[in-house]
Amino acid sequence: MPVLPELQRGRARTVDTDPLRYLRGVLTFFLGSGAVIALVLGLTGLAPRALLLAGLLWALLGILTGVVDLVLEPLGELAGGALARLGFSGAKQDRVSAVLAHAAELAGTLRRPEAAAAELLALEHGAALRPQEEIRVGLTLASLYEHQLDDPGRALAELRRLIDRHPQLRQTVQLRNRLAELRARHSTARLA
Repeated sequence: MPVLPELQRGRARTVDTDPLRYLRGVLTFFLGSGAVIALVLGLTGLAPRALLLAGLLWALLGILTGVVDLVLEPLGELAGGALARLGFSGAKQDRVSAVLAHAAELAGTLRRPEAAAAELLALEHGAALRPQEEIRVGLTLASLYEHQLDDPGRALAELRRLIDRHPQLRQTVQLRNRLAELRARHSTARLA
């Protein structure tokens, strides 16, 4: 059983979560439609030079989509991470949720789980977190350690730390169960 719910395990796979999807859609609609229309005009012989326009529009679509993917998206991630570290986040998200979301982006889409773990550790050690927040951050760290960084020892240590810091919470029973599952899973993996 994974440590985190599906919602917190990385970026959702739907296009609804992509903030630049609308920009890509507008570019594709206008430039792609223009390229198709120019191609039809060129192939039918009504405007033979339209074939050049079709090629130009198609190339421009590829270039602009590449700029969005390779420049705007990383800049947005960088700005979002900087704002999250400063305590600014979306209207409905608190600081912890913003850092968790950014860490999920780093670990998922950007394939940088080490950077995600570093951000979570900085949040865990640098801020006075409420117990529920500390558990959310710790569970995310444990999941990163186990699933993406392939370091079950650190995952075990993180779960153990949470149990020791918050023995009075109801979630401690669940944390103990997850710790036992993780121990069993990785002790059998070592034997195999």
